[in-house]
Amino acid sequence: MGIGVSGGFKIDGEVEYDTKYDYAIVTLPSFKSLAFPDANLPMLVSQSADAIIKHDSAEKQEEVKAWTADASLEVRHVFGAFRVAF
Repeated sequence: MGIGVSGGFKIDGEVEYDTKYDYAIVTLPSFKSLAFPDANLPMLVSQSADAIIKHDSAEKQEEVKAWTADASLEVRHVFGAFRVAF
C-alpha cells in the first residue's frame, strides 16, 4: 500500500505534523528513569545530557559534507566565467 498512489492513502494538500521529543536519563542497573530536564539533577549531568541532545549524528555530518562537496564543483570547459562559492 502506497501513499498518494492509486489504491493507497490519499494526501490532500500539505501534511502537517508536530514533532515532540521527551528525554529521560536512565540509571543502570536499576533502570530508574529520570525526566530531563530536571532542576534537581547535578549541573554536570544536565550539561552532558544537553551536549548529547544537541550533537549532530555522524550520518547528519556526512550529509552536510556531501552537500558542501557538491557546491564546490568546478567546470573546466568554461573560460572567462566567474565561479560562485556557496
